[in-house]
Amino acid sequence: MNRWEEFDLFASRLEHSSYRFAKTMKDIPHYYTLRKNWRDSEFVSTVEYIRKWGHKEWFLSKTYQVFNVNQWKYWTMGAPINENGKPCTILINRTHKDTGRTQYDFVSDIYDSLLKEHYSNEDLQEFKNAVDYRQGDSVLDIGCGTGLFLDLYKNVSPEKYHGVDPSSGMLAQLFKKHGDQCTTCCRFEDFYINHRFDRVISLLGSFSYIRSDFVGKALHYLNEGGRATLMFYAEDYYPALYKMAGVEFSPKEVRPSALTGWDVTRVGNYLVANYTK
Repeated sequence: MNRWEEFDLFASRLEHSSYRFAKTMKDIPHYYTLRKNWRDSEFVSTVEYIRKWGHKEWFLSKTYQVFNVNQWKYWTMGAPINENGKPCTILINRTHKDTGRTQYDFVSDIYDSLLKEHYSNEDLQEFKNAVDYRQGDSVLDIGCGTGLFLDLYKNVSPEKYHGVDPSSGMLAQLFKKHGDQCTTCCRFEDFYINHRFDRVISLLGSFSYIRSDFVGKALHYLNEGGRATLMFYAEDYYPALYKMAGVEFSPKEVRPSALTGWDVTRVGNYLVANYTK
């Protein structure tokens, strides 16, 4: 089992378990699932996974290992799983993530107008040519923002499309333009879906915000024979939209080794990486 198959396994367990609302802690709203309602070996391995791959969060003078899946975060109370042959960790908690405001939330209302001001129709056509989407293919749109892919390719049916973006403001603009499309508001690093796609795409510099070791996760969601197209900011380019909006930009580093086996070309101020599975 590879890293992404393992992520899918534990994300599915967490997402599909039965949860109760913690009525006695209404001031800290959250839900919990009880160990006794799980197959014990699966509960134990899931707790171990949360503690291995989670990140530390500080809450009420304590730190917890927190693991994110889509819009939820999961954690345990930190006791040993078992002690002296008896269960000590008996539940897993979850609550909605407080995503806060991303940098794109501050420009979401004017993003499309900035895009039109900076990119000509010829520029957008060049980006469209680089993607080369075939109508009817299912598509996972990473960093979908206000729906540039849907702007470029008209009449994409909702059952063929899934967008992922951490900015609720950008997604609100997408819904205004394109109606009830299927989206998930989260970082791609936290994203889980029990589905594979004909195309995985990430337009403009969206994948520049994602850790380089997650390039493999983009391929994980491809059907056999499917194609991924990821766009990155070129190293010598500072995003003009950020200069125009006055927002600080801090991209992740995408190492060339992460794109081994990809066909990489430069299109304007972007690197376009293509991979056929």
